[in-house]
Amino acid sequence: MSTLSHARRRSLGAVCAVAATLLIVAGCSSSSTPTETVADQVTISNHMFQTPASVKAGATITVRNDDSDEHTVTATAGGFDTEVQGKQTVTFTAPTSPGSYDFYCKYHPSMKATLVVS
Repeated sequence: MSTLSHARRRSLGAVCAVAATLLIVAGCSSSSTPTETVADQVTISNHMFQTPASVKAGATITVRNDDSDEHTVTATAGGFDTEVQGKQTVTFTAPTSPGSYDFYCKYHPSMKATLVVS
C-alpha cells in the first residue's frame, strides 16, 4: 500500500466522520421553541401574547398559557372572552366574520394583541 493511498483513506475517513457528526447534530436539533407561534394558537408567555398571522373564520383557537399567572383572552369589542389558568391550555372559536379583533387580558390590561380573522 502506498503512502498516497493511505493519506487518501485517512482524508476520506475524516470527511465521513465530519459528515456523520453533522447528521447527528442536525437530527438532534429542533427548530421549535416553547414560545413558537403555531397556526391557530395564541401563546401567552412572559405576560405577552403571541398570535398567528391570521386564522380562518370560525376556526378553533388554542390558547396556551406558559405563565404561572391566570390570564384572559378578551375581545375589546366582544366576540370572545376566554380564561386560561397558569400552565394550562384552553380553546375558543374564532369569530365567523373576517376582520381584526383587538383583545387584552382582564387581569393584566397592558397585555394587548390582535387576532386577524380571514
